[in-house]
Amino acid sequence: MISELSVGGADVRDLVIELFAQAEELDSFVSKRFDVGGEEVDVIEERDESPPVDSEIVAAWTARDHARALIREDHAVIDASGAARALVVERIGVGLGDFFTACAVLGRLVADGGGSPTLAAVTIDGLCEAMGIASAPWTAPARAAVAEGFALAQTERAKAAAEAAWEFPKCAVRLADGSIAIAAGFPDDDPDALAAWAGRIAHDAALAHVRRAVVDGRAAACAALVDALSLAGIETTRGGTTGKPFSKR
Repeated sequence: MISELSVGGADVRDLVIELFAQAEELDSFVSKRFDVGGEEVDVIEERDESPPVDSEIVAAWTARDHARALIREDHAVIDASGAARALVVERIGVGLGDFFTACAVLGRLVADGGGSPTLAAVTIDGLCEAMGIASAPWTAPARAAVAEGFALAQTERAKAAAEAAWEFPKCAVRLADGSIAIAAGFPDDDPDALAAWAGRIAHDAALAHVRRAVVDGRAAACAALVDALSLAGIETTRGGTTGKPFSKR
């Protein structure tokens, strides 16, 4: 961008503007003097101090994380997270909300890929090194966003594993009279989640040719399960327990 021109005639001015309109696509200039048609032309431009292009930063960041990787899964996650890293770099300085969201997505990818907590904790350090900076106002919140994404993914995986333990047939045992006993211990009180779980149990039990079932466990889970089993044509009876969690005396 040409900020100032000092010329002696309109024709020369137009020529210089045309020349630099073409040169602007190739390079930037900082305080250069040109002789055009016997006229001296001073061009003052802002120096290009932009950081390396995104692809170079991502490549350098990736290399630094590989150097810090502790386990085999870390290396696999690093190689698979190129798009997420590019999004993080792209959002720096654009909008902190989008930037921190991108950091959280990266943390989730590390967790989902089996990466180590250490990788999640130090990856922003690798980004800073790749950018040639020691730190910035966004580095601490970015580390927190990555950690939050990692922790949330881990929590969701643990919750899914806990819920899977109450799916059919894990939650059922066959009784001597041919019926089954179902432990209704699904650990979520959300009505929609309970209804979905009970529907899956009833569907799978019907496919297993179950005709009678004894149901016991948490009150809300029992109610949802009895309704779903009845709709599936399975005769249900409630167990004789209190429905309270077991505890040692």
